[in-house]
Amino acid sequence: MEELFLLTLDELEEHLAFLLSEKFASHALRVLLVILSGRPLDQAETKSLLQSKAKEQITVAGGLAAVSELMSQNRVVPETFTLSIKKIIHDCTSTMDTTALRVLSKHPTGNPVLQLLLELDIQLNTKVKSKLAKQPKAEDAEEQPQDEDVSLLERLVPGAPASFSDASSPASEFVNSMLYDPIGSRLLETLITHCPGKIFKGLQANYFGPRIDSLLRNDIASYPAIRVLNRMNKEDLAEAVKKSIHQVPHFVEKRRCNVLKTLFERCQARGATEEADGLLEALVAACGGNPDALVPKLCDLDGELDEKKKGFQPDEIKNKSALIAHGAQLVIAMLGFPGAVSEAIQKSLLALSSNQLLKLATTNTSRILTAAFTTPSKLPALHKRLVAGLSPHAIELANSPAGQHVLNGIITAPSKGDGISIPFHLKENLMSKLAAHERDLRESWTGRNVWRTWKGDIWNHKRSEWIRWAKEADPEAARKATMPKPKGGGTWEEKAAKNARGAGFKGANNMPLGPKRKRDPAAEAA
Repeated sequence: MEELFLLTLDELEEHLAFLLSEKFASHALRVLLVILSGRPLDQAETKSLLQSKAKEQITVAGGLAAVSELMSQNRVVPETFTLSIKKIIHDCTSTMDTTALRVLSKHPTGNPVLQLLLELDIQLNTKVKSKLAKQPKAEDAEEQPQDEDVSLLERLVPGAPASFSDASSPASEFVNSMLYDPIGSRLLETLITHCPGKIFKGLQANYFGPRIDSLLRNDIASYPAIRVLNRMNKEDLAEAVKKSIHQVPHFVEKRRCNVLKTLFERCQARGATEEADGLLEALVAACGGNPDALVPKLCDLDGELDEKKKGFQPDEIKNKSALIAHGAQLVIAMLGFPGAVSEAIQKSLLALSSNQLLKLATTNTSRILTAAFTTPSKLPALHKRLVAGLSPHAIELANSPAGQHVLNGIITAPSKGDGISIPFHLKENLMSKLAAHERDLRESWTGRNVWRTWKGDIWNHKRSEWIRWAKEADPEAARKATMPKPKGGGTWEEKAAKNARGAGFKGANNMPLGPKRKRDPAAEAA
């Protein structure tokens, strides 16, 4: 198998420069690079590099489960594959000058291949440098390969990080030209994500740190800026949040929820609680000053996006769905932030009306409720009140592709727990409503899924077994009632053994009377 891949590479070797920007062949080149590198096939970044916009989603029945574990792990590849990758990178870019590389960076077909080449180039050079650093100095001078080829990263940003301070240097011109380009900014994202720490610090200090707030406002430059936020330390992140707080009303107005989501997530990861509280205050103020309006505003439960509609736009429904999905992701990220941020979202959920709660559960925002059922809360009866508000709409939820996940999340939550608690009688009430409409549920695939998850057949035929199953999510001590203890201490087993020895009954002077004899009516009559 190894020889087959190498022979394929030999056939393509003469045409690698052409394959970079060819509409169809570039996909084959990307697949070959992923195979040779041993990257996991199940990563989101890998999928975006391999799939086209019109992907067919072809699958094999029963084959996905067998390979899912293998696809998510790094694969061990022969040493010849690594050498082949180095040769591909050299053959593809050695004949290109600075202008050709910049043209390829903005090419819609060549840019994804260049992203993959840059990532592999950084990865391979990092491994080589780490190996050389571990060698003794005497061996280092003798065995260090005399390779004068310049890496792809050095060709894109020559002299970095020192050249970043010069605005007229080729490295500065490259960064500034890619920052606001809709295609070139994707290559800049790859560079920011995988570049060494010295180059990243130079990028942050000269381009992103001083104007992070204005970059986050821009529709294109915000994506490289988000990548920078993901690598900032706590001090730099705190400064970036302070600079960006005054832009929160703009983020809410333009529905830039991905920026707010990143800020909250990085504050949680770095432990910047004070900065997160400041972001929360600015977000509440941007939503009208009422904390209860957070979820309706971010998820468009009141239909504000429909009121802003002007004319007919073919992609309007798709864009609206994406905006609402981004708002839901922000709410979920805030739910996972312990403290004031999470409590603000939970209070907003409790303030929803019945119709708003139903809309939240039957659209692509239903993940908010499933996340709420798995998030501990300090608010009394949060989960109980949410389930009580959804109970009248149990059948609608069961027949909804999104609402079925909310129902399935209810049955898996514990009835008695610390922070998460849905009383068992509410689950029984929901199950009885589902059982009353069993025929209707079996007519749709979503209803059948809910009936199977809630084990409706066991409910109909073995009610006690269903109760035991439904309480499996509860803590061990709360699954059954505590047995009363005997008077005088000890256990019931000890008291039974004591009675069997004849010491159970005593008469005068505390003398044992022996075991109690059974009454014989026949002997008494005689």
